[in-house]
Amino acid sequence: MPWQQLIVDGTVYDPDVETGSSAKPPLFRPVVDGWVIPFNYSDTFARGAQNAVSFMAGNNLDESGAVPETAFAALQAPGAGAAVSPGMPPINVTLADLRDSACHKFGAMAEEFLDLYPAASDQQAAQANNAAVRDNSRISTFLWATEWKRGVKPPVYTYFWTHAPPGSAHERRGAYHGSEIPYIFNNLYAVDLPWTDQDRRIADLMSSYWASFAATGDPNGEGRPYWPPVDLQSPTVMELGDHFGPIPVAAARRLDFWKRFFARQQAW
Repeated sequence: MPWQQLIVDGTVYDPDVETGSSAKPPLFRPVVDGWVIPFNYSDTFARGAQNAVSFMAGNNLDESGAVPETAFAALQAPGAGAAVSPGMPPINVTLADLRDSACHKFGAMAEEFLDLYPAASDQQAAQANNAAVRDNSRISTFLWATEWKRGVKPPVYTYFWTHAPPGSAHERRGAYHGSEIPYIFNNLYAVDLPWTDQDRRIADLMSSYWASFAATGDPNGEGRPYWPPVDLQSPTVMELGDHFGPIPVAAARRLDFWKRFFARQQAW
């Protein structure tokens, strides 16, 4: 059957899964077939059936609905709007956007969310949305690592990428999704951007981490800032990009809020 016949009304997202926002999971997500993928996430963790391998996972500063602060004005301009295609996270850069999104996504927890991420103007709302999205990214990855580590011994390494590549998209897109890839492979030459000496130093360091991890299961080595594995008792993540070193996953109250929110969601 051609793939086009699997698509209803031209959408590649699953509208039947409620996520609390316009973001929806893709139709092409993994299929639990009982053979190649025998269990879903929650069943796999409950059985301790995840593969016993070292793992590396991370998030970027300006993805999942967060945008660089230098893009606020353009997104808030009259008529600009911040709408994105179905399946993409909403970008809340006005006070009304932030409040409406909080009520829809968090329900009874909305007031607590708005207290943890306060805003009284569009500018503050855009900043609060960025803070919430970035906390969500780091916390959800930490909580995933916590579940993964309960069933296996090999370490998990998490990162938060913060460097915006140079060029025309620098102020508009920042450290966007996938922007770390040329640095990881140290192939800046393959992308036509006005790379600086700083970019080349970052690429050398990033590629060294990844090469070491591929060879040994540990990104650490001589001459590199130490990248600690995930410690379930110490919620930190390794910042990579503008700085290199471990940073807190989030403030304690915000971490507790997201833990409770995720605990209320339907397990996949």
